[in-house]
Amino acid sequence: VLYVTRLISDAKRREQNWIAIVEEANRANIAKTEFISQIAHDIRTPMNAIAGMTTIAKTSLDHREKVLDCLNKIERSNQYLLGLINDILEVSRIESGKIEISPEWVDMVTVERQLNEMFASQAKAKNITLLFQRQYEEKYVFYLDTLRFNQIFINLIGNAIKFTRPGGTVIGRARLESFE
Repeated sequence: VLYVTRLISDAKRREQNWIAIVEEANRANIAKTEFISQIAHDIRTPMNAIAGMTTIAKTSLDHREKVLDCLNKIERSNQYLLGLINDILEVSRIESGKIEISPEWVDMVTVERQLNEMFASQAKAKNITLLFQRQYEEKYVFYLDTLRFNQIFINLIGNAIKFTRPGGTVIGRARLESFE
C-alpha cells in the first residue's frame, strides 16, 4: 500500500510539474504576442510620417527648402524606426527583463518639435489640432532614454489622435516637477 501510494504521489507531482510548464509556456506565448502587437503599433506612426513626408516632397520638387524639410523629417522617423528594430533584435533581453537603458542629455524643445512633426500630417488628415504646452523654461535639458521616452509619447499621442473626433484638439502638456 505504501509503495502504491508513493507511485501515485510521484505521478501526481510529475503531472503538476507538466501543468506548470505548460502554463509558463502559455504565459511566454502571450507575452510575445503582446510584444509584437506593441511593436507593430510603435512602427505604424513613424511609417505614416515617412509616407506623408514622401508624398509632400514629391509634390514640392520645385521648392528646395520644403523638400529638404521633408527629408529631414523622414530621416528622424527612420532613426526612430531603426531604434525600434534594434529593440526587436533584443527580444531575448526584453524577455529576461534586461532592457538596456541609454540615457543622454536631451533638449525637450527639440523632442517636442520632432514629435509634433511626426504627428502633424496624421492630425491634419483627421482635422485635429495638435498642441504641445510646456510649463518650464525652454533652457532645460533632461537626462533620459530618448527611445523609451519617444515610445511612451508616440503611444500616448498616437492613441489620442486615433480616439479624438475630427475637429477636436489633442494637447500634450509637460511640466517640471521636483521629487525632493
